[in-house]
Amino acid sequence: MMEKISNLFEDFLILITQFAFWAYVLALGFVVMVGLALPLAAQALEWLQDGIASPRDGFWLYALYDCGEGWCRPESVGPTDWVGVNRIINWIMDLHVAIYSVVIGWIGYGLALTWAESIGDWKAREARLRAPPPPPDADDEDI
Repeated sequence: MMEKISNLFEDFLILITQFAFWAYVLALGFVVMVGLALPLAAQALEWLQDGIASPRDGFWLYALYDCGEGWCRPESVGPTDWVGVNRIINWIMDLHVAIYSVVIGWIGYGLALTWAESIGDWKAREARLRAPPPPPDADDEDI
């Protein structure tokens, strides 16, 4: 009886893990697609209307976070006292938002592959443990 309860509990854990995995994959896909589509579409629409496209980079995101508008976009940030580190940070922030989405998607895809592999290993281990023992060999009885 306890073995059936533990098997039921383990099946429930696997089901919950699979549900969480698919929720993660769908959320990651949504975030990457929105992160690619919205800034590019807004930038293209602005260019089509005015002939000028304001940059959609990390400084633009920083301005949206800091004051809620794109007009307060800083030209650079200086979070540290080291000039080289500040240049690296400013270079990263000068990348387009679509590149951030691609990098986040790439890292998230790697995590999803690892998670899916661990679920598959868990299922294989569970099937191996629950399998009935093999019948004894005829050669072993002769000895």
